[in-house]
Amino acid sequence: MFNNTELFCVIDDFFLKFEATYWKFLKQSHRYSRIRAAQLSISEITFIAIWYKCSHFTNFKAFFTWLKQDKRHLFRSLPCYQRMIHLINMHQLALHALHVALMKGQRSQYLWMIKPRYLSVKINGFNVINH
Repeated sequence: MFNNTELFCVIDDFFLKFEATYWKFLKQSHRYSRIRAAQLSISEITFIAIWYKCSHFTNFKAFFTWLKQDKRHLFRSLPCYQRMIHLINMHQLALHALHVALMKGQRSQYLWMIKPRYLSVKINGFNVINH
C-alpha cells in the first residue's frame, strides 16, 4: 500500500539539504529572470507529482481535482490547476535531482516514471526527461 506520509518525509528530508543549492543554481544559471514565491514548497510540489504517478488516476487534472476536494487538509494552500502545472514544470530539475539521489547504488534505473503530458526539462540543451 502507498504510504504518503513516509514518501513525503523522504522528499522533505532531501529538499532540506538540497533546496538552497537548487535556488542558487537557478539564479546563477539565469534559468529564470524572476522566481515567484509559491504557496507550496518544492517538497510539496514534488510530492504531488510523484503521488499522481503512484495513484490510480490516468489524468492529472482529475487527480488534482480529487486532491483539492478530498485532500486539501494535507496542504497549506493548493493553487489552481494551471499554476500547479506551471510549478511542476518549473521544478522538473529538482524532481530529477531527487530521483538521481534516491537511485544511487540501486540496480534498477527506474524508481518511478514521471510522464505527464506537459512536463519536460532541459539541461545544457539536452532533454533529461522525454515524453
